[in-house]
Amino acid sequence: MAAVRQYIDAFNRGDAKAMAATCADPMQILDGMTPHVWHGPTATEDWYGDVLTEGKHLVLQPVRPVIRR
Repeated sequence: MAAVRQYIDAFNRGDAKAMAATCADPMQILDGMTPHVWHGPTATEDWYGDVLTEGKHLVLQPVRPVIRR
């Protein structure tokens, strides 16, 4: 659970490098957003960049994930 908290904290700071540091290598992300799958050593940074681009395109409000007990 510590890795999940680290990842979410990094996401909320906008720190894609720290997000990637908490992930296994090779990393794979599956998302409903195209291109739907990101994999390899830059998967996290690539996905996060695409999230920001898509958010601007759709004029979405920033998202801040929270873990509740």
